[in-house]
Amino acid sequence: MKVVLRKDTTNLGERDEIKEVKGGYFRNYLMPQRLAEPATPQKIKELEAKRVRREKGREEFLTKAAEELRKTGEQKLVFELPVTEEGHLYEGISASDIQKELHHLGMETIQKEWIQLENPIKRIGEYEVEIKTPEGERGMLKIEIREKNTT
Repeated sequence: MKVVLRKDTTNLGERDEIKEVKGGYFRNYLMPQRLAEPATPQKIKELEAKRVRREKGREEFLTKAAEELRKTGEQKLVFELPVTEEGHLYEGISASDIQKELHHLGMETIQKEWIQLENPIKRIGEYEVEIKTPEGERGMLKIEIREKNTT
């Protein structure tokens, strides 16, 4: 019997996948748990249309992300923060802080997980941070940390 999974199901598959299962398994487990429904021709068409929309949206997202990644090479983020007398920041600059600053500049597709920063930046100076997408595209971002004038 062909079924459409309504939820991710251990040892069977992920949501919206079409799977072949035994009728008893469907009737006695999957259907009562609301984990699956029969794979009708109409449901299969809906899933295909949904998959096409999702792929198109993903392609648009990746295109925009690649464009923004190219722009990061032209950008230089400047953070002005209070520092100790030794030049240490009171609070380190993390991937989340960098992402927020990029979002303020209109680069909204770049995810914090893409920002390759092993540890937060904790000293004033200039840094180059790599940004790498899951698809393997890479870009570099220049970051400058300056002491904030308290006058």
